[in-house]
Amino acid sequence: MNSLPACTVRPPTPGEIEKAVEIAVTAFQAPPGAFRAGYDLLYRRHGTECMLVVEAGGDLVASCLSVPGLLWMGEDKVPHAAVGAVATLPEARRNGYAGTMMAEMVRRLRGQGFYTSCLWPFSFAYYRKFGWEVGSMNHTFPVPAEVIRTIAQPGPVEDFEADRHLDGVMALYDRYARSLNCCTVRDRAYWEDWLALDESRPDMSSDPKGFAVLPGLGKVRAYGLYTVNENDDGKRVRFRELVAEDAPARNRLIAAMVERYEAVEGVFTAPLDDPFLLEAPDPWRVRGNLHPGFSFLVTDPARAILARTAARTVYGRMRLEISDPVGLPVRFTLEADAGHLAVTERASENSLSMTVQTFSQIYSGCLTLPAALKAGRLQAGTEQAVHLFGSLLAARTPMRSNIEPG
Repeated sequence: MNSLPACTVRPPTPGEIEKAVEIAVTAFQAPPGAFRAGYDLLYRRHGTECMLVVEAGGDLVASCLSVPGLLWMGEDKVPHAAVGAVATLPEARRNGYAGTMMAEMVRRLRGQGFYTSCLWPFSFAYYRKFGWEVGSMNHTFPVPAEVIRTIAQPGPVEDFEADRHLDGVMALYDRYARSLNCCTVRDRAYWEDWLALDESRPDMSSDPKGFAVLPGLGKVRAYGLYTVNENDDGKRVRFRELVAEDAPARNRLIAAMVERYEAVEGVFTAPLDDPFLLEAPDPWRVRGNLHPGFSFLVTDPARAILARTAARTVYGRMRLEISDPVGLPVRFTLEADAGHLAVTERASENSLSMTVQTFSQIYSGCLTLPAALKAGRLQAGTEQAVHLFGSLLAARTPMRSNIEPG
């Protein structure tokens, strides 16, 4: 890598937002205007404090943004900011500008009180250098039309209409998100903003897209945001987000969309523990693909733990030491008394030490404590420390769909 020229990382001025958008469009080879609506919405909601640019030699050469919000961690809502549109002009690459910008982003998120952060990485190894780590492992299931027909009959799906369906979609999503870790908290304003953005911004792909709903008994039983792409062997319905109250409702929605488009497959992504293969009469006919999902970072471990709800049966004290590639090591003592949590500086022989990447994976639910210990990624002073740490983080599966920001 070349030596890093002098540069400044800062939020853009309002007049520089257009240049930040231009950098992203150029770097991603995206259609003109692909990032414009998103930047405009963030500016209206949060100003420029959720954006960063790199200035070098009098020019802006890199840009990125963060989307402030909350994250469902089971029943808890935790402050969160998704980082995205990380871009450097092609002629300015390999100078360390993006790395300098990402390190500053981590410091700013921590200072602004966003304890957690997700992003969609082009490289897990690259973002690991700044603390992000694999946040989930997901299954993608390409389900042949003849297989889904043996599992479910097509349901009576309807095309989404906000006036008729939004309340039901919101209620279903909230129940789904609270059963997992790492889904974005979406209120009505969030949904309305997202729907408007999805409608207005140009896509990287020309594939048709839609939003289908499976109603039932005055509620929404399932919904799917999808695209339809066609290759030489036929059409495929690819679900960007697929949420259902149960497996039968999900399967009826998939069957309906496969039938509507006369598709050869319906393709959806699901959490690691999804039992879909057990529902297929012949699982070998479904080519399931296990793959990493998003990248996840806990920017402030102490406050992130305090944001979680502990059971009243939890008592104890432990000392945590967490190394951080962006800042100094984090050291604190966590005390639990009938579920009440406090951070202190008191000494404790019950100690745990790990990297922030390991802490982030355990916090998200992607990595279990036994697996971390077996892999040598967690150093424990006592078994009591391991037990106490595990009792603070409810075991739920992490999942973020493709429409989540980052």
